[in-house]
Amino acid sequence: MLNEWTKDYPISPVRMVTLSPLEIVFNRYHRNPFNNCWHQLIRGIEALRTPYALLHDVDLFILEPDFLKKHYEACVAQNVSLMGVSKVWDGWYEQRGLDHLVATWELMFKADWARSFQPWEHRGHRGIVAGQSHSFDMMLWPQCQTPPEQISRHDREWGFIHFNHVTSTYRRFQQSRGAYEDSYFRILLMRLLIDAYDQSGWRYDIPSLEALRKGLSDASNRVTYLKEETFQHYAEFRAKLQELISSKLLDEQKATILSEGIAPFDRVFG
Repeated sequence: MLNEWTKDYPISPVRMVTLSPLEIVFNRYHRNPFNNCWHQLIRGIEALRTPYALLHDVDLFILEPDFLKKHYEACVAQNVSLMGVSKVWDGWYEQRGLDHLVATWELMFKADWARSFQPWEHRGHRGIVAGQSHSFDMMLWPQCQTPPEQISRHDREWGFIHFNHVTSTYRRFQQSRGAYEDSYFRILLMRLLIDAYDQSGWRYDIPSLEALRKGLSDASNRVTYLKEETFQHYAEFRAKLQELISSKLLDEQKATILSEGIAPFDRVFG
């Protein structure tokens, strides 16, 4: 896979940074996707050879060809330590006057800024800010310790589709037993993308599309789509999926696979 990526990216060498054996054992034992994400972040920061870096979410699709170029240039032009594309998802911060914090997806940041903190400070943990205790998501505690003028974000979200929390949902699904309610359709999304992109025949933990369709009516199915909250989430998911289908990222065959795969769900959820 690395060799394939290298063919598509001739600008500079593509390097694979691996976790230490101890970290791998630790993650397998604790089975916490957030620990794994933190380890990847720390090892990535250690391996940086450039003054800036980008955190890319695997469930985020970049639509604009010059998105990263403009994002980077804005960060450099403003001479800030962090440049975000979205507000932080947790409303707790804004309620306490910390409305300058930015979400970590597609976060552009200076390597020196990241290295100025201890590794544990970037990990999601419980801490105290302004005399109040709170559970901080990854990289948010360091942002709280950073002068507001060193953090910026674009005026609006643009140039990407983000499905959010897909990897952590997959890990939780793997750890689950019995029927699993796919209330945000993330398991379905993964199966659609597997069918569109991977013809290797690899056996994934994600059920087949046929098996997922059974969950539209069978409460005993491994994955179900029966709760009221699931119905409420479909419109947002479907709008994002259609934007992806209609984008220039997919060729006709892949777009057709996604369109045909989602059709039975459209008939149920409208």
